[in-house]
Amino acid sequence: MRRLLFFLLFFLRPAAARRKHPHYYKTRIVNGTKRDCLCGACDNASFAHYRLADTYKGVRPAALTRYACFWPASLACAYARTHAGRRDLPALLAAVDALEAARPAERIPGAAAWHLRLGDVAQDFDSTGGRYVYGRAYFEAVVARLPEDARSVTLVYSTTHAPCVGTAPADAVARSERYARDAAAYLEGRNFTVAARRDRDPDDDLLFMARADALVLGGGGFSLLAARVAFATRDPAPLVYGVAAARQVADAGAPEQAGVGGDPRVVDVFAEAP
Repeated sequence: MRRLLFFLLFFLRPAAARRKHPHYYKTRIVNGTKRDCLCGACDNASFAHYRLADTYKGVRPAALTRYACFWPASLACAYARTHAGRRDLPALLAAVDALEAARPAERIPGAAAWHLRLGDVAQDFDSTGGRYVYGRAYFEAVVARLPEDARSVTLVYSTTHAPCVGTAPADAVARSERYARDAAAYLEGRNFTVAARRDRDPDDDLLFMARADALVLGGGGFSLLAARVAFATRDPAPLVYGVAAARQVADAGAPEQAGVGGDPRVVDVFAEAP
C-alpha cells in the first residue's frame, strides 16, 4: 500500500517536479543508442548526482536498485542489491570490503581527512553556515581540538554535487571553489599543510575518509557514513570530530548533521574542553 501511495504521489506531480526526483528515469537516444537517463543525466561517468548516504538510508523498492545501479560498479549498487532493510551496516561493510580488495584505499599517514559538503548548497566561508555548510566558527572550533602533531589536512569535496540536473544554482561550482579556497587559506594560515581531493570518485573518497588517522565531519550524511565504516572496522577507532547531534549550533555556523547520532566517539568540537 505504501509503495502504491508513493507511485501515485510521484506521478501526480507536475512533470518538472518529477524530473527533479532522484529516482526519475527516462530512456533517450544518445549517439544512436538507447540509454536510461537518471534525473536528467545520461552519463554515468559523472558522480554529480550520486547519493550513497541516501541509498544507505533507503529500503529495497525496485526504484532504489535501479537508481543506485545507474553506476553499476558502485558501492551504492552493491549495497542496493544485497541489503535487507534500511541502514543495513553489514551489507554496506561487505560492499566496502569487496571494493577495498579491488582498489585499496589511499592513505596519508598522520593526515586528517576533512569533508566539505559543497556543490548545490555551497555558501561563503564567512557566512553563518546553513543546513549542510559550515561557517568559520566551525573551523576555529575544530582547529582548537585537533592534536598538536596533526598538521596535515586533506579537504574532500565535490563542486558539482546536486540531486538532479538543473537543481543547483548557476554559480554553485564557482561558490564551491571560492569556499574551498578560503577554507584552505584559513588552515594554511594556522600552519597546516593542506591538500585537496576535489570531484573524485565518491566511493574512493569514502574509503579515504574511513581509513584516515582523523576525520572531520561535514554536513549531510556522506562523512557520517565514512565514520560509521571506520568505527565498525578499526580498533582502535580513529579520532572523529563533529558536533553532537542534539546540539543546536546554527548560530555558531555548523550544521547539526555533523555528529553520529550522539556517538560518544565523536569529539564534539563545541563542547567545553575537559
